[in-house]
Amino acid sequence: MTESAAETFSPPPLTALYAADDNITLLVKREDGPTICRYTVSRTVMCIVSPVWRAMLAGRFKEANVQNRDIPLIDDDPEALLTVLRIAHHRSYEVPKALTLSQLVNIATICDKYDTVAMCRPYIGIWATPYIETVNHSQQALYLSPGNESWLWCAWVFGYQETFSKLVNKLRVEISTDKEGSCYTPSGSGPNQLTLLKANMPSDVTGEILMLSLWHRYWSFVTSFYLLIPLIFIVFC
Repeated sequence: MTESAAETFSPPPLTALYAADDNITLLVKREDGPTICRYTVSRTVMCIVSPVWRAMLAGRFKEANVQNRDIPLIDDDPEALLTVLRIAHHRSYEVPKALTLSQLVNIATICDKYDTVAMCRPYIGIWATPYIETVNHSQQALYLSPGNESWLWCAWVFGYQETFSKLVNKLRVEISTDKEGSCYTPSGSGPNQLTLLKANMPSDVTGEILMLSLWHRYWSFVTSFYLLIPLIFIVFC
């Protein structure tokens, strides 16, 4: 590194969640990119709260070497990861009480990747409530509103089976595709206005929704055709 580069270089921010002999530093970074941020955590706590982290830090992976105190984590959302780490280290006073749907989706991704849903369960109920509860019977829940299709991923990961089924049934009627296979749903901004479906969900779920959508359109066509038969008979006979 040149002298001028050294003068301008500054290490990524470090958040210390733990300070003891078994501490390690998580390096959150993009694939083939620089480190975005660093979190100092307890190796023991990480092994206790997540079987994935336990396999990584106490198994046969290179990260399990006790001499290795810098552990890279690739393509994790830094904010979501920090929230999960705060829960793991019992720093409840630092855990947010409310999340945007985008933030909740990122939390779901971290929980799915590292198998930490059970650990986060007390907070998941608090975060999810604004999206699944209705103010009164005349209004639909927020997760059913246009633009909130990404709730499907949260429902899948967190086990909200009823809301998952309702949203799937809604999407099977509304979803459409282009020739590239991209999925679109009504944007809610006007008639015939579509928006690209960016919900993060397993491919088999997407395929199931598309299959249900095709069956729905086929059955609607068949039903309409048979309803027209008496009218055709009256007109031409």
